Amino acid sequence: DAYQQIPNVAINETVYLSQPQFFDLGVVNGWVYLNSGSKGIILFRKSLDEFKAYERHSPFQSTASCAIINVDSVNLVGVEQCENSTYSLQNGTVLSGPASLPLLEYQVTKSGDVLQIIN
Repeated sequence: DAYQQIPNVAINETVYLSQPQFFDLGVVNGWVYLNSGSKGIILFRKSLDEFKAYERHSPFQSTASCAIINVDSVNLVGVEQCENSTYSLQNGTVLSGPASLPLLEYQVTKSGDVLQIIN
């Protein structure tokens, strides 16, 4: 498995969109960090009804302490901190290298104002 260096952490996160800390998810392209997963999760609103959840632990040089993804809020991309590889928040794919693997993605289901994130 290409993601073997990222610890397999059980994810079962419930997000209530009505809570103030999730205000930024009220608009398309809004995002927040969640404190779960291996090094955190980026929760991104792709459309009115679709959300994406990505592991912040980078699949590139994953054993390095700098192997974390931060959101560039101007360009709406994920930036890996070791070599500045960039990732699409729309689908997790690599936009610029040297990384080659997409971001590890978790399943998100939406029911009304509640999101469930699992792996």
